[in-house]
Amino acid sequence: SMLPKSNSGEPLDCRPVVLLPMLYRMWARVRARELDRWIQRPGLGALPGRSKGAEEHGMLFALALEYARARGQWAGGLALDFSKAYDRMDINMLEHMARQARLSEWLWRPMINMYRAPRILKMGSTVGEWRYPTDGLVPWCPAAIFWMALATYPWIRAMRSLASQPTVRGWVDDLTAYVSGRDETKALVTAGVEEVLAYEAAGYLVNRDKSGLAATSPAAEAVLVQCAQALPLQAKGVVQDLGVGHGTTPKALTAARERWHECCARLGRIARMPVGPRWAGLLAGASAMAVGAY
Repeated sequence: SMLPKSNSGEPLDCRPVVLLPMLYRMWARVRARELDRWIQRPGLGALPGRSKGAEEHGMLFALALEYARARGQWAGGLALDFSKAYDRMDINMLEHMARQARLSEWLWRPMINMYRAPRILKMGSTVGEWRYPTDGLVPWCPAAIFWMALATYPWIRAMRSLASQPTVRGWVDDLTAYVSGRDETKALVTAGVEEVLAYEAAGYLVNRDKSGLAATSPAAEAVLVQCAQALPLQAKGVVQDLGVGHGTTPKALTAARERWHECCARLGRIARMPVGPRWAGLLAGASAMAVGAY
Protein backbone atom coordinates (compact mmCIF):
# COMPACT_ATOMS: atom_id res chain seq x y z
CA SER A 1 0.00 0.00 0.00
CA MET A 2 1.24 3.50 -0.84
CA LEU A 3 0.55 5.95 1.98
CA PRO A 4 0.82 9.69 1.17
CA LYS A 5 3.53 11.65 2.99
CA SER A 6 1.76 14.98 2.42
CA ASN A 7 -1.25 16.39 0.58
CA SER A 8 0.58 16.97 -2.71
CA GLY A 9 -1.15 14.04 -4.43
CA GLU A 10 2.03 13.16 -6.34
CA PRO A 11 2.69 9.41 -6.78
CA LEU A 12 6.34 9.81 -5.76
CA ASP A 13 5.29 11.61 -2.58
CA CYS A 14 4.13 8.34 -1.02
CA ARG A 15 5.63 5.90 1.44
CA PRO A 16 5.28 2.18 0.66
CA VAL A 17 4.04 -0.12 3.42
CA VAL A 18 4.35 -3.87 2.80
CA LEU A 19 2.49 -6.50 4.79
CA LEU A 20 4.83 -9.38 5.67
CA PRO A 21 3.87 -12.81 7.08
CA MET A 22 4.25 -12.86 10.86
CA LEU A 23 6.31 -16.06 10.69
CA TYR A 24 8.83 -14.36 8.38
CA ARG A 25 9.02 -11.28 10.62
CA MET A 26 9.81 -13.45 13.65
CA TRP A 27 12.48 -15.36 11.69
CA ALA A 28 13.99 -12.16 10.23
CA ARG A 29 14.14 -10.50 13.66
CA VAL A 30 16.34 -13.32 14.95
CA ARG A 31 18.49 -13.39 11.81
CA ALA A 32 18.88 -9.61 11.84
CA ARG A 33 20.74 -9.92 15.15
CA GLU A 34 23.10 -12.45 13.59
CA LEU A 35 23.66 -10.18 10.60
CA ASP A 36 24.43 -7.27 12.91
CA ARG A 37 27.00 -9.33 14.82
CA TRP A 38 28.49 -10.47 11.52
CA ILE A 39 29.02 -6.89 10.33
CA GLN A 40 30.20 -5.53 13.70
CA ARG A 41 32.74 -8.28 14.48
CA PRO A 42 35.35 -7.23 11.87
CA GLY A 43 34.69 -3.51 12.46
CA LEU A 44 32.55 -2.96 9.37
CA GLY A 45 29.76 -1.17 11.20
CA ALA A 46 28.45 2.05 9.70
CA LEU A 47 28.40 3.82 13.09
CA PRO A 48 31.76 4.53 14.77
CA GLY A 49 32.01 3.80 18.48
CA ARG A 50 29.53 1.98 20.70
CA SER A 51 26.69 4.48 20.72
CA LYS A 52 23.71 3.76 18.45
CA GLY A 53 21.75 6.95 19.18
CA ALA A 54 21.06 9.57 16.51
CA GLU A 55 21.35 12.43 19.01
CA GLU A 56 24.86 11.45 20.06
CA HIS A 57 26.16 11.18 16.50
CA GLY A 58 24.52 14.44 15.47
CA MET A 59 26.19 16.00 18.50
CA LEU A 60 29.67 14.87 17.46
CA PHE A 61 29.49 16.57 14.04
CA ALA A 62 28.33 19.84 15.60
CA LEU A 63 30.95 19.58 18.34
CA ALA A 64 33.74 19.17 15.76
CA LEU A 65 32.62 22.30 13.92
CA GLU A 66 32.24 24.39 17.09
CA TYR A 67 35.61 23.25 18.46
CA ALA A 68 37.34 24.24 15.22
CA ARG A 69 35.58 27.64 15.17
CA ALA A 70 36.71 28.32 18.74
CA ARG A 71 40.33 27.59 17.78
CA GLY A 72 40.17 29.49 14.49
CA GLN A 73 40.72 26.34 12.46
CA TRP A 74 39.19 24.81 9.35
CA ALA A 75 36.73 21.95 9.67
CA GLY A 76 33.94 20.69 7.51
CA GLY A 77 32.31 17.79 5.79
CA LEU A 78 29.45 16.58 3.70
CA ALA A 79 26.08 15.03 4.55
CA LEU A 80 24.43 12.85 1.90
CA ASP A 81 20.87 11.59 1.64
CA PHE A 82 19.95 8.97 -0.95
CA SER A 83 16.62 9.54 -2.68
CA LYS A 84 14.17 6.60 -2.44
CA ALA A 85 17.05 4.40 -1.30
CA TYR A 86 14.86 1.40 -0.44
CA ASP A 87 12.83 1.65 -3.64
CA ARG A 88 15.88 1.86 -5.93
CA MET A 89 17.63 -1.18 -4.46
CA ASP A 90 18.06 -3.80 -7.20
CA ILE A 91 17.19 -7.22 -5.76
CA ASN A 92 19.71 -8.93 -8.05
CA MET A 93 22.32 -6.53 -6.67
CA LEU A 94 21.39 -7.61 -3.14
CA GLU A 95 22.10 -11.23 -4.05
CA HIS A 96 25.39 -10.20 -5.69
CA MET A 97 26.44 -8.28 -2.54
CA ALA A 98 25.59 -11.24 -0.32
CA ARG A 99 27.69 -13.59 -2.45
CA GLN A 100 30.60 -11.15 -2.62
CA ALA A 101 30.46 -10.72 1.17
CA ARG A 102 30.53 -14.54 1.47
CA LEU A 103 27.42 -14.67 3.60
CA SER A 104 26.02 -18.14 4.14
CA GLU A 105 23.22 -18.74 1.65
CA TRP A 106 20.92 -20.20 4.32
CA LEU A 107 21.06 -16.79 6.00
CA TRP A 108 20.26 -14.50 3.08
CA ARG A 109 18.35 -16.70 0.61
CA PRO A 110 14.98 -16.64 2.50
CA MET A 111 15.16 -12.84 2.68
CA ILE A 112 15.84 -12.45 -1.03
CA ASN A 113 13.01 -14.88 -1.81
CA MET A 114 10.64 -12.82 0.32
CA TYR A 115 11.71 -9.62 -1.46
CA ARG A 116 11.01 -11.32 -4.80
CA ALA A 117 7.62 -12.65 -3.72
CA PRO A 118 4.66 -11.40 -5.82
CA ARG A 119 2.90 -8.28 -4.58
CA ILE A 120 -0.29 -6.35 -5.25
CA LEU A 121 0.10 -2.59 -5.27
CA LYS A 122 -2.66 -0.47 -3.71
CA MET A 123 -2.79 3.31 -4.05
CA GLY A 124 -5.85 5.03 -2.70
CA SER A 125 -8.87 3.08 -3.94
CA THR A 126 -6.97 1.58 -6.89
CA VAL A 127 -5.64 -1.97 -6.61
CA GLY A 128 -3.28 -3.47 -9.17
CA GLU A 129 -2.55 -7.01 -10.27
CA TRP A 130 -0.05 -9.52 -8.90
CA ARG A 131 3.47 -8.59 -10.01
CA TYR A 132 6.97 -9.90 -9.28
CA PRO A 133 9.18 -7.02 -8.10
CA THR A 134 12.68 -6.51 -9.47
CA ASP A 135 13.68 -3.61 -7.20
CA GLY A 136 13.00 -2.51 -3.67
CA LEU A 137 13.91 -3.42 -0.13
CA VAL A 138 10.79 -4.41 1.78
CA PRO A 139 9.94 -1.66 4.30
CA TRP A 140 9.50 -2.92 7.88
CA CYS A 141 11.64 -5.99 7.21
CA PRO A 142 13.81 -6.34 10.34
CA ALA A 143 16.88 -7.01 8.16
CA ALA A 144 16.41 -4.08 5.74
CA ILE A 145 18.78 -1.84 7.69
CA PHE A 146 21.51 -4.47 7.38
CA TRP A 147 21.16 -4.54 3.61
CA MET A 148 21.45 -0.74 3.48
CA ALA A 149 24.58 -0.92 5.66
CA LEU A 150 26.05 -3.43 3.23
CA ALA A 151 25.14 -1.24 0.25
CA THR A 152 26.64 1.94 1.72
CA TYR A 153 29.80 0.31 3.05
CA PRO A 154 31.93 0.93 -0.10
CA TRP A 155 31.46 4.70 0.36
CA ILE A 156 32.18 4.46 4.08
CA ARG A 157 35.29 2.34 3.50
CA ALA A 158 36.62 4.74 0.85
CA MET A 159 36.25 7.70 3.22
CA ARG A 160 37.79 5.87 6.18
CA SER A 161 40.81 4.93 4.05
CA LEU A 162 41.78 8.60 3.53
CA ALA A 163 45.08 9.64 5.12
CA SER A 164 43.35 12.35 7.19
CA GLN A 165 41.33 9.65 9.04
CA PRO A 166 38.01 11.52 8.99
CA THR A 167 35.01 10.62 11.10
CA VAL A 168 32.63 8.69 8.84
CA ARG A 169 29.15 7.54 9.71
CA GLY A 170 26.25 5.85 7.99
CA TRP A 171 22.68 5.92 9.26
CA VAL A 172 20.50 3.79 6.97
CA ASP A 173 20.61 5.91 3.76
CA ASP A 174 22.20 9.00 5.36
CA LEU A 175 25.99 9.25 5.01
CA THR A 176 28.18 11.82 6.78
CA ALA A 177 31.93 12.45 6.84
CA TYR A 178 33.85 15.33 8.41
CA VAL A 179 37.42 16.25 9.30
CA SER A 180 39.57 19.16 10.51
CA GLY A 181 42.11 21.00 8.36
CA ARG A 182 41.82 22.98 5.11
CA ASP A 183 43.55 20.52 2.77
CA GLU A 184 42.05 17.54 4.56
CA THR A 185 38.51 18.88 4.23
CA LYS A 186 38.95 19.64 0.53
CA ALA A 187 40.33 16.14 -0.12
CA LEU A 188 37.46 14.61 1.84
CA VAL A 189 34.76 16.41 -0.17
CA THR A 190 36.47 15.66 -3.49
CA ALA A 191 36.79 11.96 -2.70
CA GLY A 192 33.26 11.77 -1.32
CA VAL A 193 31.77 13.26 -4.48
CA GLU A 194 33.77 10.87 -6.70
CA GLU A 195 32.42 7.89 -4.79
CA VAL A 196 28.86 9.22 -4.99
CA LEU A 197 29.13 9.52 -8.77
CA ALA A 198 30.02 5.81 -8.88
CA TYR A 199 26.90 5.06 -6.82
CA GLU A 200 24.73 7.08 -9.19
CA ALA A 201 26.21 5.22 -12.15
CA ALA A 202 24.95 2.02 -10.45
CA GLY A 203 21.39 3.35 -10.19
CA TYR A 204 21.33 5.18 -6.87
CA LEU A 205 20.37 8.86 -6.69
CA VAL A 206 21.51 11.47 -4.17
CA ASN A 207 18.84 13.91 -3.05
CA ARG A 208 20.41 17.28 -3.88
CA ASP A 209 17.87 19.16 -1.77
CA LYS A 210 18.58 17.21 1.43
CA SER A 211 22.33 16.74 0.89
CA GLY A 212 24.89 19.48 1.37
CA LEU A 213 28.15 20.78 2.80
CA ALA A 214 28.93 22.27 6.19
CA ALA A 215 32.06 24.10 7.34
CA THR A 216 33.26 26.51 9.99
CA SER A 217 32.70 29.70 7.94
CA PRO A 218 30.99 30.93 4.75
CA ALA A 219 34.42 31.31 3.11
CA ALA A 220 35.28 27.69 3.89
CA GLU A 221 31.90 26.56 2.58
CA ALA A 222 32.51 28.42 -0.70
CA VAL A 223 35.79 26.53 -1.18
CA LEU A 224 34.08 23.19 -0.54
CA VAL A 225 31.36 24.03 -3.08
CA GLN A 226 34.11 24.30 -5.71
CA CYS A 227 35.39 20.85 -4.70
CA ALA A 228 31.89 19.38 -5.10
CA GLN A 229 31.04 20.85 -8.50
CA ALA A 230 31.00 17.45 -10.20
CA LEU A 231 27.86 16.42 -8.30
CA PRO A 232 27.15 19.28 -7.47
CA LEU A 233 26.61 19.90 -3.77
CA GLN A 234 25.79 23.28 -2.28
CA ALA A 235 26.48 24.95 1.03
CA LYS A 236 23.09 26.39 1.87
CA GLY A 237 24.17 27.81 5.21
CA VAL A 238 22.35 25.03 7.04
CA VAL A 239 22.51 21.25 6.54
CA GLN A 240 20.17 18.76 8.19
CA ASP A 241 22.12 15.80 9.51
CA LEU A 242 20.07 13.23 11.45
CA GLY A 243 17.54 15.97 12.02
CA VAL A 244 20.18 18.36 13.40
CA GLY A 245 20.83 21.65 11.62
CA HIS A 246 24.47 22.67 11.09
CA GLY A 247 25.53 25.91 9.51
CA THR A 248 26.55 29.54 9.75
CA THR A 249 23.31 31.33 8.84
CA PRO A 250 20.98 33.08 11.30
CA LYS A 251 18.51 30.23 10.76
CA ALA A 252 21.07 27.67 11.94
CA LEU A 253 22.06 29.79 14.93
CA THR A 254 18.40 30.23 15.87
CA ALA A 255 17.93 26.46 15.72
CA ALA A 256 20.92 26.04 18.04
CA ARG A 257 19.41 28.44 20.59
CA GLU A 258 16.12 26.57 20.42
CA ARG A 259 17.94 23.32 21.16
CA TRP A 260 19.53 24.91 24.24
CA HIS A 261 16.09 26.03 25.45
CA GLU A 262 14.81 22.48 24.93
CA CYS A 263 17.82 21.17 26.86
CA CYS A 264 17.05 23.46 29.82
CA ALA A 265 13.39 22.43 29.71
CA ARG A 266 14.33 18.76 29.82
CA LEU A 267 16.72 19.33 32.73
CA GLY A 268 13.93 21.10 34.58
CA ARG A 269 11.56 18.19 34.09
CA ILE A 270 14.25 15.71 35.19
CA ALA A 271 14.95 17.77 38.33
CA ARG A 272 11.30 17.47 39.36
CA MET A 273 11.26 13.67 39.02
CA PRO A 274 11.29 11.66 42.28
CA VAL A 275 14.56 9.85 41.53
CA GLY A 276 18.00 9.88 43.11
CA PRO A 277 21.13 11.63 41.76
CA ARG A 278 22.34 8.52 39.91
CA TRP A 279 19.16 8.09 37.90
CA ALA A 280 18.84 11.83 37.35
CA GLY A 281 22.37 11.87 35.94
CA LEU A 282 21.61 8.96 33.61
CA LEU A 283 18.45 10.67 32.36
CA ALA A 284 20.30 13.95 31.81
CA GLY A 285 23.11 12.24 29.91
CA ALA A 286 20.73 10.29 27.71
CA SER A 287 18.29 13.08 26.95
CA ALA A 288 18.86 16.67 27.99
CA MET A 289 22.63 16.89 27.57
CA ALA A 290 22.49 15.12 24.21
CA VAL A 291 20.11 17.77 22.91
CA GLY A 292 22.01 20.72 24.35
CA ALA A 293 25.44 19.52 23.26
CA TYR A 294 24.55 19.87 19.58
